[in-house]
Amino acid sequence: MSDAPICFVTGGTGFLGRYVIAELLQRGATIHALVRPQSASRLTKIADALGVDRERLVAVPGDISRKDLTLERYTGIPDHLFHLAAIYDMDADPEEMAEANVQGTRRVLAFAASHGVGTFHMVSSVAAAGDLAGVFPEADPRHGQGFPHAYHRSKFDSEVLVRDTAAMPFKIYRPGAVVGTVATGATDKLDGVYALFPFAAALRGLPSYSVVPVPELGRLPTVPVDRCAAAIAEIGLNADASAGDTFGLYATEDERVHDVLAALSEHVGGPRVVAALPEASGSVGFWVGQALGRLPVIGGVRDKALNAIGVPAGLVDAAPFRCRFETSRTRAALAGTGIEIPPFRDYVGALWDGWLEMKRAEKA
Repeated sequence: MSDAPICFVTGGTGFLGRYVIAELLQRGATIHALVRPQSASRLTKIADALGVDRERLVAVPGDISRKDLTLERYTGIPDHLFHLAAIYDMDADPEEMAEANVQGTRRVLAFAASHGVGTFHMVSSVAAAGDLAGVFPEADPRHGQGFPHAYHRSKFDSEVLVRDTAAMPFKIYRPGAVVGTVATGATDKLDGVYALFPFAAALRGLPSYSVVPVPELGRLPTVPVDRCAAAIAEIGLNADASAGDTFGLYATEDERVHDVLAALSEHVGGPRVVAALPEASGSVGFWVGQALGRLPVIGGVRDKALNAIGVPAGLVDAAPFRCRFETSRTRAALAGTGIEIPPFRDYVGALWDGWLEMKRAEKA
């Protein structure tokens, strides 16, 4: 393998993909990025923003929906292929999601095999855990779990596909809920953990000395996009085979939904949030109704209440998780690199600012 690796990247113009490209370039790689023709200008903007030579960030027109991926014959022999392209829209059609996330991965695997790729890298998700209880290890995802949402199933199936059919060594990365950067909270999408931000805004009007009981709704691991990308690039290019083949990218602390909401409420000067309600009251409908004063919140009324505060119903139905997520392989692989994934409360202020900025942009 050359000292300056060639990395083929899918999904490079997406939220996480842009940061992964930057981190790979920083480590000396040359990037061949698969982009739809209509998105080529976005890659040009990325190159300009990073100030890189266009020979180090090359657009390869194509799409993972194509049998051979590329519009024109590709003759490169990449050292690494980083597969990030996927549908993350929780309200997307299940068949469309399976086509992009599973069959798309199948086509990318075939492309990697036919072009002699050295190592295949896939960005999966903690969603592969489904409704598993207990511990979700950094290993084979098959533990008899069910899947409350088509997105969970698609990420699980994608991982299994890579494990069972990859013709070359592979590494799988499982980010938690990807949020804005540690420093500024910059983001271009408000999903995942951001569903809790409107709740925190609603709580801000209550006295800070008061206590608000909420149900235990399970775990919601998070990861800032810049640290997530740095970890993927570092482990991908520098960690040897002994580090393992699957890595959990989220804070090592066991973050539950009420921990995240408590950190948000504390930041905005709201009341103290404690998990003090029976788990049976942990339905989204009950909690949204309490928070918004709109009980009863059931059926279609629940979805209307969620939409009123900008929270997609599909997103809420897909989270949170019952299991604990292991991070031992990730910690070992990143030891001594200076790359850490901090707990949510350590950068909640930056995330709040980033959320407010996005809300202002939406109104503009």
